[in-house]
Amino acid sequence: MAAHVLRLRAALLIGSLRGERRVRTLVMLAVVVVLTAVVCAAVLSLDDAPVAVARTVIVLGSAALLLGFLVGPILVGAVDQLDPRRFAVFGVDERQMPWILNLASCGSVPILALIAVNISVCIVAIRLGAPWFVAVLMSVVSLLSTILSARIGMAVNALLLPERRSRELTALFALAVIVIAFPVAVFLASLKWDGQVPAAVASLTATIGFTPLAASSRFLFSFATNDVAGNWISGIVALVTILVLCVAWSWLVRRLL
Repeated sequence: MAAHVLRLRAALLIGSLRGERRVRTLVMLAVVVVLTAVVCAAVLSLDDAPVAVARTVIVLGSAALLLGFLVGPILVGAVDQLDPRRFAVFGVDERQMPWILNLASCGSVPILALIAVNISVCIVAIRLGAPWFVAVLMSVVSLLSTILSARIGMAVNALLLPERRSRELTALFALAVIVIAFPVAVFLASLKWDGQVPAAVASLTATIGFTPLAASSRFLFSFATNDVAGNWISGIVALVTILVLCVAWSWLVRRLL
């Protein structure tokens, strides 16, 4: 009798935990959907803003996103559900696995949100003067760079921090500042610029726009300002960046296997 009662209590406890987990997942999904909708609406509202303002907001926001996807898994010690070692038993070709995992990650909620944001950026760039085929191409480059950065962050976390760590409040706070607070602060500040970007912010944007963090985003707005030299530099940096990320991701997959 006592054993039956204990089994019943254990079953009830497991059911309660599963229910709480489902509720938590649904709440997190709702938060991501709302945040994505807000960010996309904010980005699309830049289509009638001066080019300098739109470029500043999107370049700095893109840099924060890529950096957040790269260092986020390391900061929070996330467990990668697409760890290459999980699929080694299926006999997948080592050369094909990096691209299979990249494709599989596109079905995750964060990447779907990222796709929506990149589509919004592409639309704004086209409306501000970028040729549509160039805008689509560089938006794809930007998206793939961020996805590869996320995969690399997960792989580095798996290699250097194999044990499962607790998610510390400081790490989560730092990630929130990088991914959410910084771009939102830049966008809200831009509402008070009256079309004139502060000199310090413009200088910061110009510098970041020539780095791997946001070269592809800066390239999109070079057409609107007829910045030929900046166009070439940012375009080359963007293409070299995605090439280096591809090589690094392939090497990390082989290292994990």
